[in-house]
Amino acid sequence: MMRIGLSLYSFGFIKLPYFSMFFKSCVEKMYKYKINQFELPIWDNFSIEDAKEINKLLNPDVKCYSIHLPKHNSAKEVIKKTDLLEGIVSLRPTIAVLHPQNESDLGEEYFRLSHFFQSIGCKLSVEFIAYDKMLKKAFENIDKSVKITLDLFHCVNAGYSLEKIIRQFSSSIVHVHFNDFSESAVNSLCPGEGCLPINSYINLLKEQNYEGVYMLECNFLSMEHLQKILMSICEE
Repeated sequence: MMRIGLSLYSFGFIKLPYFSMFFKSCVEKMYKYKINQFELPIWDNFSIEDAKEINKLLNPDVKCYSIHLPKHNSAKEVIKKTDLLEGIVSLRPTIAVLHPQNESDLGEEYFRLSHFFQSIGCKLSVEFIAYDKMLKKAFENIDKSVKITLDLFHCVNAGYSLEKIIRQFSSSIVHVHFNDFSESAVNSLCPGEGCLPINSYINLLKEQNYEGVYMLECNFLSMEHLQKILMSICEE
């Protein structure tokens, strides 16, 4: 059975104290549809105090499975933010997602930051985002020990064949951002709202022995829209 999670990144980087009300509303929807894992977007000045407040909102049935590091921060910048890293340690995530900013984020600096996350039982992964020539070349020559988050929308939007990427990086993919794509979409769509043969890619990932979470990261228009998507996925 697929393990589904909900990325709060879809709603933007909402900071405390507003996060509390927003998060409680999301958890209610998650609990109703038996989804107990989420991905938390980490803001630039995230700290241990923020983590403590978020942990107060959790219960034994809901886990912070993954965190999304600040979007425009390189691995080199993140490793210097001791308060931010201290806060992340308190959340005890399984996966950390990094938006690569340069070639070093797929090489030397990745391994430096990855060593820290390994020490707390977490895997650092780079999101497969390769819109410019530099990152495309870096991904083509990537060390196979670099872990990858596969985002369906970003992959197709950058002109790649999802089937080819899944097969090529099967041993490196540790996390999936579960969404959909269409030519007219600016942001990622929810599964079933675009043109991708979603079930085919799910089956292919299973064939390649992917056992991780399918983290819903798409453009939710409202809480009602979120509920509709969760209902449709859980009914399948």
